Amino acid sequence: MKKMAKPYHAVLILGLVFVLILAGCSGGSGGSQGSGSSGGSDGSGGSGGSDNVQTINLRIGSGHTVEGGVWTQKAHEFFVPEVNKRLEGTGYQIKWTEAYGGSVAKLGENLDAVQQGLLDLSVVIVPFKPSDLLISNIGYNTPFGTTDPEIMAEVLVELYNKYPEFGEEFKKKGQRLLAFGTSDSYEIVTKFPINTVEDLKGHKIGGAGSNLGWIEPIGVTPVQAGLSETYQSIQTGVFEGYIMYTRGTLGYRLHEVAPYFTEVGFGSILVAVLTINENTYNNLPPEVQKVIDEVGAELTFEIARASKADREANLQKMIEEGAIHSVLSEEERAKWAEMLPNQPNEYAKKLNEAGLPGSQIVRDYLQLIKEKAGSLPREYVIE
Repeated sequence: MKKMAKPYHAVLILGLVFVLILAGCSGGSGGSQGSGSSGGSDGSGGSGGSDNVQTINLRIGSGHTVEGGVWTQKAHEFFVPEVNKRLEGTGYQIKWTEAYGGSVAKLGENLDAVQQGLLDLSVVIVPFKPSDLLISNIGYNTPFGTTDPEIMAEVLVELYNKYPEFGEEFKKKGQRLLAFGTSDSYEIVTKFPINTVEDLKGHKIGGAGSNLGWIEPIGVTPVQAGLSETYQSIQTGVFEGYIMYTRGTLGYRLHEVAPYFTEVGFGSILVAVLTINENTYNNLPPEVQKVIDEVGAELTFEIARASKADREANLQKMIEEGAIHSVLSEEERAKWAEMLPNQPNEYAKKLNEAGLPGSQIVRDYLQLIKEKAGSLPREYVIE
C-alpha cells in the first residue's frame, strides 16, 4: 500500500494543476464573449449573451401589394420596423411574416382572415365590408368633405375616442383597431374635359361601387368596376372615366387612356384600417401590447402625411406624362353637392336602425370637418 502512495499523490497534484489551468483559461475567454456577443437577441436562448429574449411570431398581411396602397406601404416601412425598434431592451422581439399582395387573403377577405386567425394583423379595406363596418364607411356616405388626409385622420381619431361603437364593430369580428388609413381626395379621370357638372351628363363613369352614388344623380350612367379592369374598360369604351385618387390613377396608368384628371374634391376618406386579432393581442405581454398600440396610433398619421405628399408627387408625374389637369370651380362643386340626395341623413338613419347613435355620429363628423377644414359646399340636415 505504501509503495502506491507516492504515485497517487503525484497524479492528484498534477490533476489539480490541470484543473486550475483550465479554469483560468475559461474565465478569460468568457469575459470577452460576454462583452462582444449579440447572439442572445435571437430569442433561442442557446447563443451567447446573458439576456433571455423571447421571440413572438406574428403574421401581417394585406390584399394590396406594398406599392399598391399607401396603407400597406406604411405598414411595411413604418409599423413593422418601428415596433421592432421599440421592443429592443424589453426582453421581447417579434419575428414577422409579411404576407402582402393577397398571398394569404385577397382584397375583401382580410377582415375575415384576421377573425379566422389566418393572419394576426392585416390591412382591411373598409368599403368591401359595408355591412360589418357601418361606421367605418362613413366617408363613402358623406361626399365633398375635406380633401386633406391629415385633417381627416384627426376627425376620425376624435370620433373614435368619443364613440366606443366605432371600435365595437371590430370587436364583433374578433379584432382590435390599431390604425386608420386615409386616402388623398377622390377625383375623376376621364377621356373628355370637365368644366361644369353638365359636362358629365350622359357619360358612363366607373367606380368601385361604394362611390357611384356621388355621380348617378347628376345624370351619369354609373358602372361598377374594379380598379384592375379599368384601364382596358376605358380603352375599349365600356365606360369613359373612373372615380379615383392620384395613387390609383398613376399606378394603374389610367391617365394614358383617360388623360383628363379633374379635381372635383369628393374628399379624403377612410379607406383602410390596420387590425389585430383580439385573441392574439390578449396573449401578448403587456410590454408588447403597449408598443403595438403606440405605433399603431402613430401609423394613422404616417399614412395621412404620406397620402398628402403622395398626391402632389403623383399629380406632377401624371402631368409630365401628358395628363391634362384641371380644378372644378367652387361654384360647380357646390352645385354638384346640391344635386345629390341628402346621403349623410340617409346614412344616419341606417346607423340608427342598426341600434347605433347614427344621427349624432354623422352630425359630429360633419361638424369636426367644418371646424378643422372650413365650410362645406353644402349644409346637411341630419334628422
